[in-house]
Amino acid sequence: VCTSVYGPTDRQGKAGFWNEIRGICPGTDLPWVICGDFNSIFDPTDKLSGNYNREDLRLAQNLLRDLNLWEPPSFGRRFTWTNGQLNPIWVTLDRFLVNPRWTSWFPRVFQNYLPRFGSDHVPIRLESGVHNPISRTFRFEQAWCLVDNFDDLIKNWW
Repeated sequence: VCTSVYGPTDRQGKAGFWNEIRGICPGTDLPWVICGDFNSIFDPTDKLSGNYNREDLRLAQNLLRDLNLWEPPSFGRRFTWTNGQLNPIWVTLDRFLVNPRWTSWFPRVFQNYLPRFGSDHVPIRLESGVHNPISRTFRFEQAWCLVDNFDDLIKNWW
């Protein structure tokens, strides 16, 4: 199940928003991912500068705890939004959240923050799967050099 969200920007709407997400939770039997602009931080480190509202933070953390949601690790940029001012505020507002069932189906899951073009938000791609690469040792056999046209073969393969 995939749920896309756009969280309210006003504080009065946040508690109702979190309760709406609780109300659509598909339970623990189905893999569930929630993605979008939550317009909230989940951790004090989600905001580089400026103040944050402790109550908003508490409500967001309660959602994670109540629904047993987890934010996959992210790569790329650290923050997903900026106000673009002279003294900018940098915040992580956009994210993916997954439940334990999702990670049991897709154990290799992470968020990839992509380059920002023309928006004040950074696009994010969720990458997940079950592939665990097995290291394969490469061995070079000196006898290969004795094969006729070995150099041409390497050039063609390369």
